[in-house]
Amino acid sequence: MEEIFIYPGKGIPNFDHLTINSNVLPTAITMASPKDKAIISFEDLFRTYFQSLYAYAFLTVRDGRLAEEIVQQVFCRLWEKWSTITVHTSLNAYLCRAVHNECLQQQRRRKHLTRYQSHVVWLEKQ
Repeated sequence: MEEIFIYPGKGIPNFDHLTINSNVLPTAITMASPKDKAIISFEDLFRTYFQSLYAYAFLTVRDGRLAEEIVQQVFCRLWEKWSTITVHTSLNAYLCRAVHNECLQQQRRRKHLTRYQSHVVWLEKQ
């Protein structure tokens, strides 16, 4: 079954201009799934999945800057754990779940911030 990603209108930025310094990249990630037995470079991973993960995050948070930040955070965590990660599911499912979890975390942060701000306003009125 082919995956279909819905892109949000004109608002999707073009990330083709991004360059990655390959001198500092970790070498590769190993897929543990028998179906996906392959070694994938971080640069290939980034170039292949960034736009679709951005679209997924955008559909969840409805904010382009926040969606880009979320996807960057997921890739940063992936970079930090690169040498220890073994993906047992499909790589796409792994990355989508990571973006989904980060979106939920961002929504929790927003909720707490809103609560805090309303509490501060209430205290200032007292």
